[in-house]
Amino acid sequence: MYIEDIPPAAVLAFIKIAELGSITAASKELGISQSAVSQTLDRLENKLGTRLVNRETRPLKLTIEGNRFSNAARRFIEEVRIFDSAISSISNNELISLKVGISEVASEFFSEDLEKYLIPKMKYLEVKSGLIPQIVEEFENGLLDLVISPDVVSSPSIKSIKLLTERYFVVCHKRYGQILENFGKTDSFREVGLPFLSYRSNSSDRRKAQRFLRKIGLNAAVDYELENTRAVINAVENGLGWTILPPLNIFLGTRLEQLVVKKIEDRDLTKSLFVASSNHHCFHLLDEIETLFKSKFSQKSFRAKLQANPNLETGYHIEVN
Repeated sequence: MYIEDIPPAAVLAFIKIAELGSITAASKELGISQSAVSQTLDRLENKLGTRLVNRETRPLKLTIEGNRFSNAARRFIEEVRIFDSAISSISNNELISLKVGISEVASEFFSEDLEKYLIPKMKYLEVKSGLIPQIVEEFENGLLDLVISPDVVSSPSIKSIKLLTERYFVVCHKRYGQILENFGKTDSFREVGLPFLSYRSNSSDRRKAQRFLRKIGLNAAVDYELENTRAVINAVENGLGWTILPPLNIFLGTRLEQLVVKKIEDRDLTKSLFVASSNHHCFHLLDEIETLFKSKFSQKSFRAKLQANPNLETGYHIEVN
C-alpha cells in the first residue's frame, strides 16, 4: 500500500463521515451524492483491508482501526491543504503560506510583533523558534521560507538583510561591581567563588564566550549550565553567578537595575542578526520585517527597559541600508 493509492478526496470523505456520524450528512457537506460517498468509503476500506466504520450504529461509529486512521487522516488533509496553498501562491505569484524560523533570543524579543504583523497577511503561518544551529540548518535544508537568526550563510540564492550587530558584555550583580573592574587582569570572579553561568552546551553565545575566555587565559570551565538565556539572566540578577552575553540576551532580564555590565573590547567577539530568505516570493517581506524590527527599539516599553541599564545601548548597532 502506497500513499498515492489513497486519494485525498477519499480521506476527506471519511473525515466528514467520522465528524457527522452519517453518510447522508457527509454527502450534503461535500456536495456529492450519498451513493458516491458510500462507494468512496467502501473503496477506501477495501484498499486498507479493514473496516473503518461500524455501519450498524446510529450515528455511525468508528472502529478501533477507524480511530487510528482518523488521527493520521486529519494530519494528512492539513498537509494537503498547506500544499495546495503553496501551489496556489506559486501559480498566482503571491505568498499566502509562510514558515518562519527565528532564533531563541530573537524570538523572545520580536516574535509577538512579527506574528501580529504576519497573521493578517497569511492563510497559513508557522513561526518556530530554536537554537541558532537548529534554525539555520532547517533553513539551509529548505524547511523554512524565511529565517531571523545569526550565522546565516551568504549565498547568491539567498537574499539577506543585516538587522543588528552586537558586542558582548561581562555581566554580574551590582554587589560585584568592584570585582568586575579587574576582569581580564585576574580570574577575579573565581577568586571570590562566583561561578560562570551559561546556557545550552551547543548555543552560539556559550561557544563564543568560551573561546574568548580561552583567548585571554581564564579558566573557561562552565560551572553551571542552565536551560535558556532568561534563566541565566535571572540567576545573575539574583547574584548567583556571572556571564558573558550580548544586549538582546541581557534585555530578557526583569531587574536590569540589579546588574552591572562591562563591554568587551574585542573585534572578534560580535554577533550579527539577519533576516533572510531563498524564496523570491518572500523577498518583499524582508524589507518590511527590517522596518518592523528596527521600530522595536523606539517603542516606549523598550526605552523604559533600557533606562534601567543604559550602558547596554553602547553594545548594539542597528544597521542602516
